[in-house]
Parts: sequence; structure tokens; C-alpha cells
Amino acid sequence: MNRYQLPLQPPPIKGFLRWAYTLSITHNYEETLPWYYTNFIQMSCTKHFLEKRRTFFFDFFRGKPNELNFNNPFLLTCAVNYELLSGYRPDELVDFMIGRMNQGYYAIVFIDESKITASSAYEGEAFPHHLMLSGYDLKERTFDVSMFDFNQVYRTIKIPFEEFVSACDSMKRLIETGLEADHHTFFLPV
Repeated sequence: MNRYQLPLQPPPIKGFLRWAYTLSITHNYEETLPWYYTNFIQMSCTKHFLEKRRTFFFDFFRGKPNELNFNNPFLLTCAVNYELLSGYRPDELVDFMIGRMNQGYYAIVFIDESKITASSAYEGEAFPHHLMLSGYDLKERTFDVSMFDFNQVYRTIKIPFEEFVSACDSMKRLIETGLEADHHTFFLPV
């Protein structure tokens, strides 16, 4: 199999990637729509952000803080830390991700976006962030990834395997040197 793509729909919410990623998966299935319409109605925000000099936060209230790991009854999640992924050589890491997609898993990978050409952070300061792998092309040696591009537009684009590996290696170094905490990689089955 030279080309593979897991099903994706344009997500109805794109403001935060944790919503965009999970909803682009579940919106493929009509039976998830009642859950969506009844669970994305409450908003929450930071009170007294001026007085306490806190960051203003405005988002959907969903209870638990990590939508990638909780709160979606249609998705089971497997979280993996960088220590587990660090044992793979670059070619093995690509093969590992391809193998998971062939098994029906979307991979939401914690990487350094400054190594991704399509990112607005490209060649700048390190920018730890998640992106979602949903397909690959062995002939082109690319992954299909969903992310905010250099224009801050959420979309699915192709990135070369080499850029993906470079972004993972950079994140591994940031975590090992203590400059960044490990925010894990998540695997979500279809």
C-alpha cells in the first residue's frame, strides 16, 4: 500500500487543536452529532483577569482539561511519552507511525513546529505543539498532517518524512534538556 488516508471531516470548531483534531474524527459519524450539539454549548472564561493579571481564557467548558485524553465518549486514547518514542531511529519512527495508521490510529504527535516548513513558526524559536497524522504517501515520502499553517489556517497538508523526524528529534532534545515538558503523543483509533 503506497498511499493511505484515514477518514477526516472539516471540524466545526478550529479555535483549539484539541477540539479540531477530535471533532474532525468524530464528525465522520452521524451518530456523534447529538453528543456534539449537547456538549459544546457552555462557555467558560477567566474572571478577574485584569485585576489578577492573568491570561484571558475563553473556551468551551468540557470539565476535564485535556480533550485529547478525556471527554469524548467515541474515542479511546492511548498516550505515549517521548521516552518510549526516543528509542526509534528516524526510519523506524516513520515506520512506527505508518504502522499505527494502517491499524486505524490517528497519531497526534508532540513536535517542534519550528522544523516544519508549512508552520508559521518555521526557522524561528522552538515552538512545541501537536499535529495530527492521518495519512501517508510512500512514493512522495510524505505524511498528511492537520495543523495551523503559516497563514494560521487550519488544514490538512503534506509534510516530508524528514521534516517530521527533524521536528520529533528537536522536541526530544527540548524535553531531555528540561526546556519543555512532555505533553505526550496520542493515538486515537477509528
